[in-house]
Amino acid sequence: MRKVVALYLLLQLAEACSCCVLGFRQEGIDRSFKRPVQVADAIEMRQIGEHDYSLGVQDNLQLAHFSPDGKRFVVVVKKGNLEKNTNEFSMWLFKSADSFRSPQPELLLTMSSDSSREAIKDPQWLDDEDTIAFLGENPGEVPQVFSLEIKSRKLKKLTDHRTPVFKYAISGDGQTIVFEADPADEKIEKAESGSGAGVVVTTQNIETLLTNSGHNIRVVGEGLFIKVGSRSEKEVAVDDLLFPLGAPALSISDDGRFAVFDVKVRDLPSVWAGYKERFLHDFFGEKRLAGMASRLTRYMVLDVRQGTLEPLLNAPEGHGSRLMWARDGDSIIVTNSYLPLDLAAPDEREARENNTYTVEIKLPSRDYIKLAAENVANRTRTSQPFAVRLDESFDRPPRIYVSDPVTKVSALLWDLNPQFSVLAFGRVEAITWRSKDDHEVLGGLYWPLSYEKGRRYPLVIQSHGFNAKKFAIDGPWSSAFAAQPLVSQGFVVLQLGFWKDQALAHATNTPEEGPLEMAAVEGAIDYLDQLGLIDRERVGIIGFSRTVFSVAYTLTHSKYKFAGALLTDGIDGGHLQYLSSPLFWHEFDELMGGPPFGSTLRLWLERSPGFNLDKVEAPVRLVALGPASVLLSWEWYSGLKRLGKPVDFIYLPNAPHLITRPSERVAAQQGLVDWFRFWLKSEEDPAPAKAGQYVRWRKLQASRPVGENGSAGHSGLEVPEL
Repeated sequence: MRKVVALYLLLQLAEACSCCVLGFRQEGIDRSFKRPVQVADAIEMRQIGEHDYSLGVQDNLQLAHFSPDGKRFVVVVKKGNLEKNTNEFSMWLFKSADSFRSPQPELLLTMSSDSSREAIKDPQWLDDEDTIAFLGENPGEVPQVFSLEIKSRKLKKLTDHRTPVFKYAISGDGQTIVFEADPADEKIEKAESGSGAGVVVTTQNIETLLTNSGHNIRVVGEGLFIKVGSRSEKEVAVDDLLFPLGAPALSISDDGRFAVFDVKVRDLPSVWAGYKERFLHDFFGEKRLAGMASRLTRYMVLDVRQGTLEPLLNAPEGHGSRLMWARDGDSIIVTNSYLPLDLAAPDEREARENNTYTVEIKLPSRDYIKLAAENVANRTRTSQPFAVRLDESFDRPPRIYVSDPVTKVSALLWDLNPQFSVLAFGRVEAITWRSKDDHEVLGGLYWPLSYEKGRRYPLVIQSHGFNAKKFAIDGPWSSAFAAQPLVSQGFVVLQLGFWKDQALAHATNTPEEGPLEMAAVEGAIDYLDQLGLIDRERVGIIGFSRTVFSVAYTLTHSKYKFAGALLTDGIDGGHLQYLSSPLFWHEFDELMGGPPFGSTLRLWLERSPGFNLDKVEAPVRLVALGPASVLLSWEWYSGLKRLGKPVDFIYLPNAPHLITRPSERVAAQQGLVDWFRFWLKSEEDPAPAKAGQYVRWRKLQASRPVGENGSAGHSGLEVPEL
């Protein structure tokens, strides 16, 4: 791994010498020199450090955190450090009065993370206008709540919890902190056991059983704690599941009296069956093991003084719901919330069954009123005198602007990546095409860096997530995509987006999902072939997360040929995944048309990719992120090996679903670039550190069955042959 990192650092040297470190000033950049984009550029790109942004959220993104008087604000940014294998987060202070005229921000703090977590997260100003609280960590540490005094630069750790703190809320005076933290790992010997020496398997997941440690977040979840002043923290018992994933939904009233947070509900109220939204209704009806939490969430309110905990409303949380405290501090405003159905008026009940609302909820009574969207701003506390927004698109790198809502004047606050001026990016355009079954599909087309008209290029299809509003060097997620680095190597890249016909979205989790997604891929190949842009004999395809299934389905059901494929950490609609995790029962039953037993077994034999591996002709690279992901990939790995088909399996033991560590990103992203160069272009990187991977791949190439077409150095573990 060190050799690979060293190569990247050498390639970055010229750029580092010519580019301004911060990006507020851009003098000294040699704009006459352009070099191809590499994976390192994606890793070292400066980005907004907000948790929501890393998940792809752009609407209602809180980019700037204003002081209570609105005179100052902070912005958090991050970038990867290849040399140290960390992600560096920095907090910058701006003066509001200077924002429209040559702002000179002040660096308040830099912290680095060698985990997959944010090193600085969720900054919150205290009422004294001089102190900022935040979640922070440095290498070798677990995240805790800190405070930073701006004038004195005094950094203070406010919590000292034994496990990582994932969410927190703090009162205006800084005296009351409510936080959620990961539970301590428990050895399996502490699990429920019978009278003998064995363990009674109840709700443990298979990962816990096989590794003899860890916890099942679907069953255990986080812990909720209160810390007041200098007193010791106190745990609050929560029957439902607290969960670390997703944006923080934990907020506290300014006086520290009430805290509101969301949970995954274990025992669903029977009246919730009346809600008509499709996924909400499906989640209500899915089969779960006893004690397991559902996928439906609701808000809970904690009375910090009394220690009581109750549902904020007897209703589920809607998609994209947000919390805001009203100006009086005695009520909280919730957007996109369902309302309780246990009322008498039939017309009102019908409306509530089908709609979400913005409501203001009085505390502690929990009485509520509906609130018109235009009245929210008048009811909430705001100290933001002007808008701070991120300006970017698929072909425009992110820059931060400020704009005055009254005068309509806008000004550039920060060009986050001035070093991009020395990079040669491939042209990107948003396109539409007709799927094979004649539906319109959206996507992003990345042209080869040195495009020559009349020449046909190899194509790599990156499945799902194209967002015309967001700039991406690699793609929407770093775990499995590398668009511009592929472009630099002479590929056409197509990033699939969304169906333009929104009615097709209803095919998700139905037997039509696989065929529709396959038709979109086939239509794209036909369209780009008709343009004379691609060589349809050299087409590669990538599946990640949810689209591992659609790509797996395409590889096993399409008559189109693929010269290479990559499947990273996702569901595949397979029999092994179904049996190993109850979480997949309901979803896979819907995908296949029933369970893999009895009369509906024949549907699985026809539709499930795992039962059709004999039809796979493309060399397949599997990437597992974490222990559970090995199990997700095993049916394909073992099945393809049994059939004598070329399959490469890379395991990154500590990588999360969304990879952030630089070394793991190199393993995943540079690995996929090398993989497609080898199979689609018959090219090898001569770097000595990569010799091992090419030895493996040449063996795979030599062992391919007659008639099939087709043409390392990393921190992961190569799974040996069975």
